[in-house]
Amino acid sequence: ALSRWFQLLYDGKLEATTFGNFVERTGLRLESPDGGLTDNLPTIQRWLNSVIVDGRGGESELKDDYHRLIYEIYAVSPEILLPVLPNLAVELQVDHESKRLAAAELVGLLLALPGGHGMATDYWGLFQDFLTRFRDKSAKVRVKVAEMAQRVLLTFVEGGQVADLAADRASLALLAQLKEALYDTDEDVRCQVVRALSAALLAEPLSGVPAEVSDELFTRVRDKKLKVRAVAAEAFAAVFQTFIEKVHAGEVFGACVEDIITYIPAKLLDAYREDAELRHHCLDRILCQDIMPAGLPDEEAARHWITIYQDSGESARGALLSLLKKRHEMGRVVAWLLEAREEDGDELGELRLAAPVLEHVS
Repeated sequence: ALSRWFQLLYDGKLEATTFGNFVERTGLRLESPDGGLTDNLPTIQRWLNSVIVDGRGGESELKDDYHRLIYEIYAVSPEILLPVLPNLAVELQVDHESKRLAAAELVGLLLALPGGHGMATDYWGLFQDFLTRFRDKSAKVRVKVAEMAQRVLLTFVEGGQVADLAADRASLALLAQLKEALYDTDEDVRCQVVRALSAALLAEPLSGVPAEVSDELFTRVRDKKLKVRAVAAEAFAAVFQTFIEKVHAGEVFGACVEDIITYIPAKLLDAYREDAELRHHCLDRILCQDIMPAGLPDEEAARHWITIYQDSGESARGALLSLLKKRHEMGRVVAWLLEAREEDGDELGELRLAAPVLEHVS
């Protein structure tokens, strides 16, 4: 594996450094007198550990870019870094914010590679050290860890490494930290955590994230900061829109996932009725234009709105009726409903259940 990596370096196929620069900066002898790579290749692991642990390795571009070097080595031959990866925990805990930030990003990128779940399992101590950065004293570091957590979760599921988030040790540990971070003191951290968890809601269509996590996530539409509430509303609407698109494309979702996602419109309608600031900021637009897929036929959109009305509480129903009456953007849907009521064909008999909606708008 080490020989294969050095050959890639020699052939100029790595982005982090050139062969000449690497030799000059590390002092390693890699080329034979007759040209080509020497048969007695040294270990790069010792040089990397000296940079990570002791800060040695030469004042150079290569030293400054060794994180990228580690990433490229791991992507090609993870086994080369067996003696190196545990030492990254040192960088996650140093005093310098910039180093902790860079180390958190590197560990996150490694975990988000194919096979990253195996890294989390095999290097559980390092994975735990990565998770402790959710409580870093620097908000910048906490934002970065939340950003990386999103990539890691999606890689675990979409890459086929985890079949059920709720039954996987590493995923549960990650979700637990994200759930706690929903109440971080910094609004930018909370925003990023909302994005991360929202992205995970549909990642595993049969099981999804645990209900206790999604329940906490949905509370952020009532966050004390408008910025967080707006990010939550946008993210939740995007999730619901994607859900509708996938349902119409024939994708099958588990009952627990459907229960969580179909809860979203009622939460947004409750906020529409109770939060004038958020309503004027973005909810008017979201509920009228962005929550249903753009190409969805009016008939199908109407059916979804009727289901939303039937499944909602009194507050959300009142908000929907107000919205239907107020917004011109929904005029085509309302007109179709009225026309359907007049025709009252057998195939549309189910629309009689929408009588409260129709009576109000007519």
